[in-house]
Order: sequence, then C-alpha cells, then structure tokens
Amino acid sequence: MASGSQPGDVVAVPRGVRWALIASVTVNILVLGVIVGGILGHGAGGKARPMPEMSFGPFDRGLRPEDKAAIRKAAMEKGVDLRGIDDESRQNFDTILTAIAAEPFDMVTLQDALRQHRAEISRRIELGENLMVDHLKTLSPQQRQNFVNQVRNMEHKAPPPRP
Repeated sequence: MASGSQPGDVVAVPRGVRWALIASVTVNILVLGVIVGGILGHGAGGKARPMPEMSFGPFDRGLRPEDKAAIRKAAMEKGVDLRGIDDESRQNFDTILTAIAAEPFDMVTLQDALRQHRAEISRRIELGENLMVDHLKTLSPQQRQNFVNQVRNMEHKAPPPRP
C-alpha cells in the first residue's frame, strides 16, 4: 500500500499499465480461441478431418467438381452437419458389426441395429435428393441437358476407381 493510503482507497493505475493489461488479456483470449478452435475443428490429434464425400449414385457422373462444391456449400448453409451424418453412419455400422460378433448371438439386437441403419440411410437418401433437386433448379436448360448427356454417356461405362 502506498504511504498514507487507507484500506479501500482506489489507487490510480498509470495509463500505460492499464493498456498493457488490456493487450495481455486480449492476446491470451486470442491464443485460447486458436487452441480451442483447433481442438474442435481438428480433434485432439491435430489432424483436420476431411469433409465426407457426398455421393449421388449414378448422378455423380453428371456432376462437375464445382457442382459438388456448390451442393456441399448449400448443405452447409442449410445447417446440414456432414461430419455428424458421417459419424452417425460409422457408429451405426460399428453397432451392426458388434451385434454380429456378440456371443451369445442376439438376433433382436442385430435387427434393431439394422433397422436404425436403414432409417439413417433413408434420411441420407432424402437429404441427397433434396440437395440434388435444389441444385438442378439453379441450372439453365442447357446445363441440365449437359448433365443428362454426361450421365447417359457414362451409363454403360464402369465407374472410375475410388481413391
């Protein structure tokens, strides 16, 4: 305490010290945001999770990379959690495999897991259909015809190997 000051007296903090404290707190908050954002966006291991590949079955062949990017962007703008959908699918599949490997074998558990998986796949198909229709509505008649031609041209060819 400064000499002559009483408990409860307000001590004036020099302006430079006050600005230094504000800057220090700001930097600490920014660093914390980067760390938390990295963990939430990339997981604790530090590797970024790739966005799941969206597939539209045979219609994939008519979509250019920029079409897929536009559809993915539209999905994200609608609040669709593509990673969450992918995680759900992986969990459902793991539940099925666990039920198959269980000893003693429990048919009811397996059937429940398969039913959940089927419902999840149905939701994914419906989402994909809605996204595809929304995208097709944005195309000109010529672009839609090009899409149809591309799908038809690839109809009898083997699909390209998956990476």
